[in-house]
Formats: sequence, C-alpha cells, structure tokens
Amino acid sequence: MVDNILDLTKALVGMKTPCGDIRRLNRCMDFIIDYFHNIARVKRYQYNRFPSIMVSNYVRPKVILNAHIDVVGADDSMFTPKVKKGKLYGRGAFDSKAQVAVFMQVLKENPNANIGLMITSDGEVGGKWGTGRLARDFPCKFAIVGEATNLDIVYETKGAMWIDVEYRGKSAHAVEPWKGENAIEEGMKKLEKIFKKYNKKTGFNPTYNIAAISTKNTFYNKVPDQAIFSLDIRFVGSPEPILKELKKEKFIFNGKSYPALNKKVFPALKTKQDDKYLLDFKKTAEKAMKTKLTLRKDAGFTDARYFKNAIEFGAKGGNAHSADEYVDIKSMEKLYTALTAFVKTQEEKTK
Repeated sequence: MVDNILDLTKALVGMKTPCGDIRRLNRCMDFIIDYFHNIARVKRYQYNRFPSIMVSNYVRPKVILNAHIDVVGADDSMFTPKVKKGKLYGRGAFDSKAQVAVFMQVLKENPNANIGLMITSDGEVGGKWGTGRLARDFPCKFAIVGEATNLDIVYETKGAMWIDVEYRGKSAHAVEPWKGENAIEEGMKKLEKIFKKYNKKTGFNPTYNIAAISTKNTFYNKVPDQAIFSLDIRFVGSPEPILKELKKEKFIFNGKSYPALNKKVFPALKTKQDDKYLLDFKKTAEKAMKTKLTLRKDAGFTDARYFKNAIEFGAKGGNAHSADEYVDIKSMEKLYTALTAFVKTQEEKTK
C-alpha cells in the first residue's frame, strides 16, 4: 500500500501548482476527480477563481478530511520528485501533498464511510475561497486537516492579524530635528513599548513582526510627520487587547492615509482536549500505529480554523517552502494506518 501512496504523492508533486496559477491548479483538480471515477461523488467549486472539490458519498458527511494542493513557488527542478534514503523530496511533498495523497487513498478504499474529502487550492494564501467557503456549506462534527505536524495532533493554534497602523508626528527641517517629532522613530518606540513582553522563545506566547515601514515623506531634509507600520501579530485567544494598546498609544488604523490601511484577522483554532472526536481519533490511531501520539499547540495558522471542531494531523518531514523540502515515506504509511483505522469506525457507526 505504501507504494501506491508514494506513487500518488510523486504524481502530485510532479504537478506544478503554485498558488494563484489557476490553470495548473485546475489541471491538478482534474487528476484528483478522475481518481475517484465510479468510486465516489465529486462536486467542483470555484470561488474567486480558486478551484476546490468535495468528494463524498454523503450529502453532509460527519467527518471531513481537508488538505490543499497549492504550494509556494519554486524552481522547476523541485517539481521533479526524488526519493533518497527513505525520503521523498520535492516542492509540496511535506506541505501538503503527502497528506492529499494519503487522504485520497483512504477515501478510495473506504467509500461507504461517513466522511468527505475537501481539497482546496488557496491554503498558502489564507484559505478564504476554499475551506473558508466550503466549511460553511458542509458543516461537520469533526475535521482532520492535513498539515505538516510530524504525526503530532495539533488541537490549538495562534490566531494572526496582519494590520497596517499609522503614527503621526510633527514635521521640521532636518537641520533642527528637535523641533519636530519623527513619526518613524517615535512609532518604533511606541511599538517596542507595547510588544516588550512578546517574542519569547519558550511557551505559547504572542509574537509580532514589523514587516514593513512606509511614509509619505520623500524629502531627505524633512522630519517625517507620518509613518505606516505593517505588522504581523500572532495572538493567543483574541486580538482585542492588542488593538486597545495600539489605540492607547495613538496609533491610527482603518483610516484614509497613504497607503490605504489594511487589517486582516485570522482566528485561532481551539479544540478542547477532551473533545469526544479528538479522543476517539487519538485512541484509535494509537492502537493502529502501536505508539503514543502527542497532543500539542502550534504557532502557525491553517485552514483548520474555519471548522468549528478540528485537528491538524500529517506526516513527518522537514524544510517546508525550502529548496530541500521532503516527507518521510514511512511516516506516510503510519498516517495512512491511523486514518484508515479511524475512518473504518465511522463506516461501522453508519451501518
């Protein structure tokens, strides 16, 4: 069985599916649709041009397996899969075509189980038009989102906020900067004050990153009276406390400055550790794999956040988005074993 999954993963990795390349993403979806010919019902969707599919013999499946086919861009050589010392190398092998392949094989072998396979193509850019839409159309009891978790069960993630905030100072001639207030310098000081407790290496704590700074000022001999700070903030729970701090320190957002201020909030995944489906999956998977699985939190955010009740679970590997991205082949077999055992319990419950 591992050979079938390996061949399928190779085929998927060999397809160039950079996010946003709609033609190639559709071609990959065609391949997956053909795979389920005369096995399961497939319905195709296209929101804001991004293709997605739902595969299931149930109108409203109880459990959904979810994964994405889009990848970050790479040299052409990375779309030629290579096997070396038990690892499959190639763009998207780890994130997340190994999961796609395993999910496809599991559903193909268990078409009568009360599950659905949701494959999307915008996972690398927020998932709004794929999982974000289909999770509303197909509410489920439990979702398993195929991500690069190294066979750990991720039940909670941080949320993310991408926001442009403006700070206003006072202009002056550069020969007398003390007569003005440099918006870039003062804005940086304010941000350091707000975020001084962030960016700790240990623990599940908020982090922030100043991704870019811009200003309307174009003169070397003028103290800038305005600056825009583009922030990536990873929060735990809610972003509201952070927004209140920014307002308190006189930062402005949702205004009409140049450039236009943006704010995008990506909610956190937070599934209870004692959730019935999570515990059932963990118990079943551990028995099938004959090993204990780790429950943990993760700093990143994925499409799992669009489901009311979900976990992330995927194969072992490394170097996602890098030149030497790989997935461990034996771990793909373990992933298949765990999912097959759980899926069969769903088939039995529907008889």
